[in-house]
Amino acid sequence: MGLDAIEGTVLAAAQAQADTLLSEAQHAADSMLQAALDARRAELETQFQHEAQIVAQALAGQLAQARSEMNMEILARRTALLNGVFHRARLVALEWPPDVYRDVMKRLLTAVAPDRGGAVRVHPEEAELFEQILAALNASREEIGRLRVDPARPLDVRGGFIYDSGTFEVDRTLTTVSEELRDVLGPTVAARLFAPEGAAGRVHTPAT
Repeated sequence: MGLDAIEGTVLAAAQAQADTLLSEAQHAADSMLQAALDARRAELETQFQHEAQIVAQALAGQLAQARSEMNMEILARRTALLNGVFHRARLVALEWPPDVYRDVMKRLLTAVAPDRGGAVRVHPEEAELFEQILAALNASREEIGRLRVDPARPLDVRGGFIYDSGTFEVDRTLTTVSEELRDVLGPTVAARLFAPEGAAGRVHTPAT
C-alpha cells in the first residue's frame, strides 16, 4: 500500500472518529439543553402554582371580606326597616281616636298600679286626658291608692306615661312599649318581612 493510500485510510478513520465524537458531543449538548429546559420549565411551573395559590388565597380573602361586608349591610338595612315598622306603630298609636287611646292607657295604668297610689308623669298635651283617666280609676280607690298627674316632671315626648310609686318607676311610654314589642315580636315580623317571595304565607306561629 502506498503512502497516499495509508494517509487516506488514516484520514478517513480520523474523520469517522471525529464525526462520532462530534455527534456524541452534539447529543450530549442537546440532552443537557433539554434537561436545563425541563428544569426551568418545572421551576416556572412551581413558581406559577405558588403565585397562583397566593393570588387565589388573596382573592378568597377579599371575597370573604366582601361577602361579610355585604351581609353586614343587609343586616343593617333589615334592622333599620324592622325598627321603622315599630316606630311607625308608635306613630299610629298616637293617632288613635281619643276613646281608644284613653282605654289603652287606662288598662296600662291598671296593670302597673292595680291598687297602689303614686304620681303619673305625662306630656303636657296629654295632661287633661290622663286627668280624666285617673278620675275614673280613683273613683273606686281608697285615698292611699289614688293616682295623680305630676305636673312638675312632664315628659318631653307625647305618648304614654311613667308611673312613680315613690319607691320605683315603671316606664309605659309608647317609645318603651314599642321597643319591648320589637323584642318580643321582632323575629315573627322579620320572618314575614324578609321571607322569600311566595313564602310569606307559609310563616306560622308555633303553637303554645
